[in-house]
Amino acid sequence: MPTPNSIEALSNTLRSCVDAAVKEAVAAHLAPAMAELRRQAADAADSPGDRGPERIVTIPELCRRLDVNRTTILRRERAGKLPRRVTFPDGRLGWSSIEIDKWFAKAAELPRDEMADAERAARLRGTAASVRAAL
Repeated sequence: MPTPNSIEALSNTLRSCVDAAVKEAVAAHLAPAMAELRRQAADAADSPGDRGPERIVTIPELCRRLDVNRTTILRRERAGKLPRRVTFPDGRLGWSSIEIDKWFAKAAELPRDEMADAERAARLRGTAASVRAAL
């Protein structure tokens, strides 16, 4: 007749064998899904359009993205042509990356007014010509 200690020892051995088998089965079952998640995370990190969670967009960064100077950024913000800057909980001032990305997406959807573009180019050429004439 088995003793209580031998039954407990057998029970512990059986439990550890079952635990190991379950862990191995779960790992084998989840391995393809985990590999796919890792691949997607790596692709998202490499993608220039996807910047992940919200972060602060600074004036110098926005200047580079729009290829304009600081004064133009501030002027466009005052005129309501850019989202308003916000103060983040850590005290820094800037734009929410999510809002800026939405703003860029919305601006890309707007139809181009070719006549306005042509008029703007003509004004710029006229300004350049008047500067050259003054020199």
